[in-house]
Amino acid sequence: MSNSKTQDKGRIYRSNWRMFLLRFGTFLLQLVIVVITFGMFSGAKFLAGLDVPIFKLFPYFGAGLFVFAVIITTYQFVLSVIRFWGTYIRVAESGIEYHNFPYYVLYCQWHEIDRLEKITRFGFKVDALIPSSYQHIGKGTFLGIKLRQGLGVKEETFIPLSGFGGWPDGKLAKDIKKYAGHIFG
Repeated sequence: MSNSKTQDKGRIYRSNWRMFLLRFGTFLLQLVIVVITFGMFSGAKFLAGLDVPIFKLFPYFGAGLFVFAVIITTYQFVLSVIRFWGTYIRVAESGIEYHNFPYYVLYCQWHEIDRLEKITRFGFKVDALIPSSYQHIGKGTFLGIKLRQGLGVKEETFIPLSGFGGWPDGKLAKDIKKYAGHIFG
């Protein structure tokens, strides 16, 4: 299976398997939380056996916490799988689109790309395109970024390249060098 496919509106590059493994690793950490919650539930049952009236409520709280942890973990796993298949970069002669499904889509023309740099996100070094300006398109919510900008939070919007098929040694890299050669010096 190829990471990209040609369409009349450009070439699409999807998340690679390393990105899926990173998201799956997050899911495994959440499973640890579920196990810890189950342990708390078991401890609550022990405390309920003691002759203290308030401890009689602990199993109900423990069961509720356990069910909540299972629901949240399942939701996060399903969302991660959906995001893996729905997030992609589209490269065309006119510009580049970053589809951060289900949240938002960024579009930049090639002359709006200022630079390519390594940024740190959540402890990981990521190659990213930094645009001078961009457009929000699509039906996804862009509220988070607009809200932070409205509150005066200074942050740069970027298009991540790491984690997508064809970067740094494939067709994605060649397409970016072809259309945005000015960022490579």
